[in-house]
Amino acid sequence: MSTVFFEGDHVDYVGDGLDGIPPAQGRIMAVASNTPGREAAHVLWGNGPREGQIDIVGLHDLEKSASLATMSSQANVTAPMLVRRLMKREGSSGVLQYLALNHQLETWTDIANEVVRFVESRLRVDASMELPYELLDGDQMDNLIVTSAQTLLRDMFSEGAA
Repeated sequence: MSTVFFEGDHVDYVGDGLDGIPPAQGRIMAVASNTPGREAAHVLWGNGPREGQIDIVGLHDLEKSASLATMSSQANVTAPMLVRRLMKREGSSGVLQYLALNHQLETWTDIANEVVRFVESRLRVDASMELPYELLDGDQMDNLIVTSAQTLLRDMFSEGAA
């Protein structure tokens, strides 16, 4: 099973150094290529002699850095200190990972369900649904509303959405 890399992931360079990159840590700014055998990413180095510079690095030379969130059991580190460190080093995704690891997001399912019900109720009275209401029976219309709400939310909040 191969590691999947995303923009914003913190990574360690574990290559052989023959490409002129010394061991260092950085953050993936963008995936440069997903072509099999040529997978690469633009990495902004956070330390080392190339600190602040961006290089295209083969994904096979990278390893995900351990998140501070997974190290939350460190002695002498309070939750507020860790949250501040996470935000500074890893941004929102690091804080979110910490909250998830500590079971702080369990109410989010209820929130998501409320959002879906709200979108469905708005779609039921939207002018765009007048024609389907005229042509479809109740079960078909309910199915269309559910599918439409799920599609709308997925498209609005999926990666790359404006």
